Amino acid sequence: MLAGEFARFLGIPLEHRMSQVQIANAVCDLLGKLGTTILAPEQEPASSALTLE
Repeated sequence: MLAGEFARFLGIPLEHRMSQVQIANAVCDLLGKLGTTILAPEQEPASSALTLE
Protein backbone atom coordinates (compact mmCIF):
# COMPACT_ATOMS: atom_id res chain seq x y z
CA MET A 1 0.00 0.00 0.00
CA LEU A 2 2.70 2.49 0.95
CA ALA A 3 4.68 1.57 -2.16
CA GLY A 4 1.61 2.45 -4.25
CA GLU A 5 1.40 5.89 -2.64
CA PHE A 6 5.08 6.52 -3.37
CA ALA A 7 4.53 5.36 -6.95
CA ARG A 8 1.63 7.77 -7.43
CA PHE A 9 3.63 10.61 -5.88
CA LEU A 10 6.55 9.88 -8.23
CA GLY A 11 4.28 9.61 -11.27
CA ILE A 12 5.03 5.96 -11.94
CA PRO A 13 2.22 4.44 -14.04
CA LEU A 14 0.64 1.48 -12.24
CA GLU A 15 -1.01 -1.44 -13.99
CA HIS A 16 -3.90 -3.25 -12.34
CA ARG A 17 -2.02 -6.55 -12.32
CA MET A 18 1.10 -5.25 -10.53
CA SER A 19 1.84 -6.87 -7.17
CA GLN A 20 3.09 -4.91 -4.17
CA VAL A 21 6.56 -6.35 -4.78
CA GLN A 22 6.57 -5.14 -8.41
CA ILE A 23 5.41 -1.68 -7.34
CA ALA A 24 8.05 -1.49 -4.59
CA ASN A 25 10.73 -2.55 -7.07
CA ALA A 26 9.64 0.14 -9.54
CA VAL A 27 9.72 2.79 -6.80
CA CYS A 28 13.13 1.68 -5.52
CA ASP A 29 14.51 1.52 -9.06
CA LEU A 30 13.43 5.09 -9.83
CA LEU A 31 14.62 6.45 -6.48
CA GLY A 32 17.97 4.73 -7.03
CA LYS A 33 18.32 6.22 -10.50
CA LEU A 34 17.54 9.66 -9.09
CA GLY A 35 20.08 9.21 -6.29
CA THR A 36 17.44 9.78 -3.65
CA THR A 37 17.77 8.76 -0.01
CA ILE A 38 14.87 8.33 2.37
CA LEU A 39 15.37 9.27 5.98
CA ALA A 40 13.03 7.86 8.58
CA PRO A 41 13.00 9.73 11.90
CA GLU A 42 13.54 7.67 15.00
CA GLN A 43 10.73 7.51 17.48
CA GLU A 44 11.33 7.99 21.16
CA PRO A 45 10.02 5.27 23.47
CA ALA A 46 6.54 6.06 24.77
CA SER A 47 7.81 6.27 28.34
CA SER A 48 10.11 9.21 27.53
CA ALA A 49 7.75 11.00 25.15
CA LEU A 50 5.75 12.70 27.90
CA THR A 51 7.08 13.73 31.27
CA LEU A 52 4.76 15.14 33.91
CA GLU A 53 6.17 16.77 37.03
